[in-house]
Amino acid sequence: MSARLLAPDALADRKYVMVVDEATAHFNSLWSALKMVESSNNPFAINPDEQAYGVSQIRQVRLDDYYNRTGKLYTLKDCLKEEVSLEIFSFYYQRYEDWELAVRRWNGSGSRTYTYLNRIKKEMTKVETT
Repeated sequence: MSARLLAPDALADRKYVMVVDEATAHFNSLWSALKMVESSNNPFAINPDEQAYGVSQIRQVRLDDYYNRTGKLYTLKDCLKEEVSLEIFSFYYQRYEDWELAVRRWNGSGSRTYTYLNRIKKEMTKVETT
């Protein structure tokens, strides 16, 4: 399913059509929810106990794995840039066909990931109703 949105051109009276498909809208909602759960949407968040950085709270072990898989070398401080955090999350998200499993794996493994998933779902409901 897709939605067509009309937006006026700032320089002319012409209108352009932007197509937003359901998958993109869902991912955007998920990304917004994840940022709220992980860091209260703070791109400069640092959890010193876990050494997790940025809006999606990325740890060194994730960066090491990302480097091994992609050849892209980032530091934890790079994760303070939201675009870097989004790139890394997107890479791992795309590895799973099921978005819920992708979210659980982002958090780790084990039964606690279901609690995390429920927090994400609750936050997504807030995002989607605003």
